[in-house]
Amino acid sequence: MPGSNASSPERVTQTFSARLEGHFLTRYHLAESEADRQRRRLYQLAGEKFWQSHKDLDWRTIDTRQLPEQPENDPLCGFAAYEKQTPALRCQLSWQRHSMEISEILHGEQAALLVASQLVSMIKGSAGKLFISTQVSDEARHVEFFSHYLRACNQPVHEPSIYLQKIITQALESGVLPMKLSICHILIESLALARFRELRKFSCSPLMCKALSLILNDEARHVNFGTDLLKESCLSMPDTERQQLGLSLVQMALSLSNSNFVCQRIAREQGWDCAQLRRHLRHFHLSRPQLAQSRLRQFTLNLQQAGLMTAEAQALLQSLRRPTNARRLALQSG
Repeated sequence: MPGSNASSPERVTQTFSARLEGHFLTRYHLAESEADRQRRRLYQLAGEKFWQSHKDLDWRTIDTRQLPEQPENDPLCGFAAYEKQTPALRCQLSWQRHSMEISEILHGEQAALLVASQLVSMIKGSAGKLFISTQVSDEARHVEFFSHYLRACNQPVHEPSIYLQKIITQALESGVLPMKLSICHILIESLALARFRELRKFSCSPLMCKALSLILNDEARHVNFGTDLLKESCLSMPDTERQQLGLSLVQMALSLSNSNFVCQRIAREQGWDCAQLRRHLRHFHLSRPQLAQSRLRQFTLNLQQAGLMTAEAQALLQSLRRPTNARRLALQSG
């Protein structure tokens, strides 16, 4: 996977191998369905909403002397070992945590870029091919923004987490259209929408807030398109495959939305007591149940819209609302 690697500078790519079945159109002037017309409208909207980070954003507003996010959204705040540090070091550690989270977002956007480029060939209809080509352009712009943002803030690009790396590889190497669509548009895009809204709410950077508003408009189109096309694909899918896909997506979403690997890595580097940090993070999550709910709300809605909210998937999501399981999930994520 392209990108600099803070821990191993010599390793800058991750190879994957994919075999795809594509469709080359020989006839264009065919009667379109209402779904095709909606995809064509999304394609036209993408052209109208096109933006460029070097023209539409004011990069002069970046100030690394201030915290990247409001303290109330920083899981390290309140942790004794962190609070003992000088204000300058706390700011530095907050930027380190922020850069690791932005790196994770950058890798997710790159995954969406690569999967969308594969979907250009795999999708059958002309309207769908046209729209997904705009998503490739959108995702490239998102990758460019987050990469440029980290450079402008003098922060490195960190490797993706093992959770995200595994999911990205699965999406890229799969030759099955519903699997690619569901990981790209239901899993990655849904969680991205929730995280971008959260970042925009708590960011201290006017540049980041403006960029996220623009990116959120793009992502909304992608999710609209993906859930609609996936719903069509699910109609011809055997029930057992649909049930397994829905359950797998929920399990993947939980692994991504509840991981505290960033804080754990900082703790190890600083020589902090990791057991105490786990207890602190457990309390942080349990005292903010709305945080996990908001991160999964968009995913749940899109899973349902696509026809993948099977009984098994719904049972797993509902079980997490029980206090005992919520505590267990917080323990696992810490």
